[in-house]
Amino acid sequence: MHKTHFNRFIARACLLLAGASLASPSLAAGYAFTTLPVLSGGTQSTVLAINNLGQAVGYTDFDHSYFGFSNHATFWDNNTAVGIPTSVNSYATDINDAGQVVGWSSATHTVHNGAFVWQSGTSGVATDLNTSYYSEVAYGINSQGDVVGSAEAYGVIWSASSGTSYLEYKSAAIDINDSGAIVGRYDGNAVVWSGGTRTILDNLEGGYSVPAAINNAGQVVGYSMTASFTPRATLWNGTTVIDLGSFGGNSNATGINDLGQVVGVSLTATGDRRAFLWDGTAMVDINSFLDSGTVAEGWALLDAADINDKGQIVGKAYNSLSGQYSSYLLTPVPEPETYAMMALGLAMVGWRMRIKRT
Repeated sequence: MHKTHFNRFIARACLLLAGASLASPSLAAGYAFTTLPVLSGGTQSTVLAINNLGQAVGYTDFDHSYFGFSNHATFWDNNTAVGIPTSVNSYATDINDAGQVVGWSSATHTVHNGAFVWQSGTSGVATDLNTSYYSEVAYGINSQGDVVGSAEAYGVIWSASSGTSYLEYKSAAIDINDSGAIVGRYDGNAVVWSGGTRTILDNLEGGYSVPAAINNAGQVVGYSMTASFTPRATLWNGTTVIDLGSFGGNSNATGINDLGQVVGVSLTATGDRRAFLWDGTAMVDINSFLDSGTVAEGWALLDAADINDKGQIVGKAYNSLSGQYSSYLLTPVPEPETYAMMALGLAMVGWRMRIKRT
């Protein structure tokens, strides 16, 4: 085989691989369903975020007869649950691709809250993100390790390079992307802070909205009120406000990836909770992607908390046969890597056939 022909083959194979890896995960034939375990002694768990490595964070519930329920920040990797070393009553709220986890915990069963950051893969305790305020909460972290949250009535930025700074009074910072754009709330409005400028996000009809996440394209998701004061899942794409719809009742968008795919929860007209995926055209019930075996086992997806760039989704599920609630992980089938291998295999077959003809 001439070197020129071989280079063309490699180039064509790489194009096939690239095209396959960018295939929309929502077009998968279905999803592999996995329940996420709880920490030892826990009753159930809630997952809140997932990174592009498939690592997830949230918390496990524990039933203590004296104090009632308490929670412990939890990290999941390869279907293993790890308790994040924090004090009593803690929650992990976000994770970046470096495995840095943020959240908050209380020193006792009091109202005192402390924001923390923890590096997965270590046995060290979570680092307290101290401010001058009595109560702090960390909500989001970007790939640079910049953390955002709130300290009483102020939004806070714990910058990895420049330390702690505060946003305006009556504000809260919810999420931050890799460009440093922050989405949050200011004086009752959903806003984005970028380059020192605050931009108020338009509402649908009803007067106020609540954001949940921002991706690296600057797209924001959350919910906005309709004229009938019904929360509707909403996407803010620049100055465009998009009503993502519902299954008949209230809806809320909670996660968005860099492909613009949105997940969240919607009520049906009869009040049932359903996890949804919006891939740019329509809101789809993610339960419709489950295989028949998972459905026969009694599982239904109540919500979807987050989605990564590989199309993996995390959220809360309920089993109607056992009465069990569980956090779940959905992985597209075939996985993007499988598509890539199939494309490379087809290219190799074509190359071998061409050799035989020469």
